[in-house]
Amino acid sequence: MLEDYTHNGQLNTALLYAGDNAELMLTFYSGQKYRLLVCSMEELGDVSYIIKDAQGNKVYQSPRNAEKTYFDFKVASTQQLVLQVNVPEADDTVVKDEHGLEHAGCVAIMVGFKE
Repeated sequence: MLEDYTHNGQLNTALLYAGDNAELMLTFYSGQKYRLLVCSMEELGDVSYIIKDAQGNKVYQSPRNAEKTYFDFKVASTQQLVLQVNVPEADDTVVKDEHGLEHAGCVAIMVGFKE
């Protein structure tokens, strides 16, 4: 899914439940193109994500029910951005085990770059 981007060598994963969110701070360097890839287990439903700058301003928000799980972009200057991953609240589509408990699901975040 990173195609012609070079993986930055880091794999960030989290085990999340319905209604959870997680934040990750990432550094991006000027002059490079990036692909940010967010993958999640089907059990979690339609996981979305928001990218914010250091001041908390929203830079990008993934579309709802998007088939594309990545975002391609280029930064004007070297900066740190915060990625917030959001798992939807439980509904009838959330998979439960034989005891009625919600399954946790894994979310993986990968970053690729190219000059």
